[in-house]
Parts: sequence; C-alpha cells; structure tokens
Amino acid sequence: FSPEEYARPRTAEEEATLAIYRRAIEAAGGLHLPADRAGDEALASKEPAIVLALEASRRPACDFFGLEPGGVSSTDVHDLAVLLVRSASRLESQGRLDAAFERYLGALRIAGQLRHRTSRVNLGDEIERSVCANLPGWAARPSQTSNRVLAALRQVDETIARLPSRADAIKTDYLFSQRILDGDPEAIASLGDIRDTESLQLVLRVLFWERYRTLRELNRAT
Repeated sequence: FSPEEYARPRTAEEEATLAIYRRAIEAAGGLHLPADRAGDEALASKEPAIVLALEASRRPACDFFGLEPGGVSSTDVHDLAVLLVRSASRLESQGRLDAAFERYLGALRIAGQLRHRTSRVNLGDEIERSVCANLPGWAARPSQTSNRVLAALRQVDETIARLPSRADAIKTDYLFSQRILDGDPEAIASLGDIRDTESLQLVLRVLFWERYRTLRELNRAT
C-alpha cells in the first residue's frame, strides 16, 4: 500500500460526520452508565446523544485516523454505540421492536466506521459481537413476526458485507511505528511514561543505525 495515500487528510464528508459525533458526545454529558436499573432509567437523559449517534451512523464517510489532528476519540464513539445497544434492549423489552432494531443496526454501522483508518479495530469488533448476541432475543420476542425478522436479516447481511477490512489496523500501526522511528515528538509522547519518551529519543539520535534496521524490519513485516 502507499503510506502517503493512506495518510491523506480527512475529506469534508468525514469531518461532517465527526462533527455530529462531537455533538453527540457533548449531549451525552457522560457516556458511562451503571449496569443496573438506575442505569437503565438514566438512558432517557441520553436520548439526544443517541439520536445524533444514529444520524452519524447513517453517513457512509467517517474517519478515525488517530495520526490526523482534530479527530474524535474512537473510544468515545464506541461508548455511544454501547448506549445504542443498551437503549435498543430497553425498547425491545417495551415491545417497540422496529425502533429497537434500528438502534441495533445503527450500532452495527458504527462498528464499521470504527474500523476505518484505525488500529483499534477491536472496538468495532466488540460492538458487532454485542449486536449479534442481542439479535436472537429480539427475533424471539412474543410479538415478533417472520416478515420483520427476514427483513432485518437482509439488512444485517448487507451491513456486515459493507464492513471495512481489518487491514486498516496493519496500515495504521505501520504509519504510527514509522512516525516513532522518525522521532515524531507527538507519536513518541503517546507511548506514555516521559522517561521512556526521553530514552527512545536518545536511542534514535545516538544509535541511528538501529533506526534504519528497524525500519527495514517494519517494511518487511508489513
């Protein structure tokens, strides 16, 4: 792959989607709820954020390239998807099966977005597993119909078929590692402990031949 092409700036459409997610995160006023009845009741206060997350999920263009400034935390968007799944389960228990399915499907779309130009594809995988674990119970509800289930299966199959490849994780990790070896201060700082940061910068300056050797190994492995 071409690292230069892969590390392109975000498009206007991608920025617009991220802007909606920012509004959703702000509207949520906190993305974590206790896993009990009190948490279920608090879901009502998250409804504006859930509606915005659904809106963003319907947009095909999204981007979580962590090396591009001005992004949105993929962890926060993952947590929005968790709210969608939890609210879907609550709607399901109230017999509102169509509304519940739309939220499950929205969470599945977010799972796909979370695999785009990011190394943290596990976040999208977690959401996909959660949705798939809940759908059999949704399909077995007493008021369920065969036509609704068949239509839902078609939509789920179509959505899963459009999920991006996990290869983006390899490409993003490659670019991140490359920036570290190039001595990028922000990339190095993201590693954590300031002592490790200073040590790595020293190694890159003094043992420069190790940098070139590691770059060759990085290219070979990728």
